[in-house]
Amino acid sequence: MTRLGCALIPVLLALAAPSVRASAQQDTGAGAASTLEGVFTAAQAARGEDRFRGICANCHGIRQFTEPGLFRAWNGRPLRDLFEMVRTLMPDDNPGGLERQAYADVMAYLLKMNGYPAGAAELPADDAALRRIRIEVKEDSAHR
Repeated sequence: MTRLGCALIPVLLALAAPSVRASAQQDTGAGAASTLEGVFTAAQAARGEDRFRGICANCHGIRQFTEPGLFRAWNGRPLRDLFEMVRTLMPDDNPGGLERQAYADVMAYLLKMNGYPAGAAELPADDAALRRIRIEVKEDSAHR
């Protein structure tokens, strides 16, 4: 993928969100956690920043992932859907080539960069746990 292709990834993330709307209602429900409740740790986000700078920053700037509307497009959907989209598309030269924990760490960093709070437990890397975390955007806040 060219630099132009890499630049389009955040746009794809925002545009793909409506296609997963149906699964959101099946995956998240009673007992679901919210991204507004601190679903990652500060240490995990720091590891994710290191990964981002070492791998992702070759094509991406963090500003691409803090654009208004990025998380808003996923509002109400399971974090697993966004996680899987990133995992299956990145890194550009080896999609899906990182360990699941590395993707979870990068996702924690992206959440932090978008103003989501850190909590006491790390963001999990397994599908079942990620399905129980709902992306929520607080409209009157800095969350995009």
